[in-house]
Amino acid sequence: ALNPVSKQDLIPIMELMHVSPEIIDRVEFQWRSVHLVQWTEHEDTIAFWGEVAAFKDASGSNPFKELADFSISLLILPHSNAEVERVFSQMNLVKNKLRNRMQAEMANAILAIRA
Repeated sequence: ALNPVSKQDLIPIMELMHVSPEIIDRVEFQWRSVHLVQWTEHEDTIAFWGEVAAFKDASGSNPFKELADFSISLLILPHSNAEVERVFSQMNLVKNKLRNRMQAEMANAILAIRA
């Protein structure tokens, strides 16, 4: 985000996430200008985008609000479904042919204990 030479285009990602065209324009403009501000956080991604989200200019507004919101929404996406697969695997062990009448509350309780 801070290297103007190697920045990737965000438009394809935003279109995949069904972001409205007016927000795409604002985010793209903010993406092109975010490197012009001196940021204190350079090492930690989460801290950097937190700093961008909390940034205020001289008028008290955040000129990078849409960019920070979009970036944080990208950071919270799961990169893998391994955790979900583990839960399904545990569920198959807990609710088997012998326990096929088990209610959801009991299955949730057993899965919580196993976790």
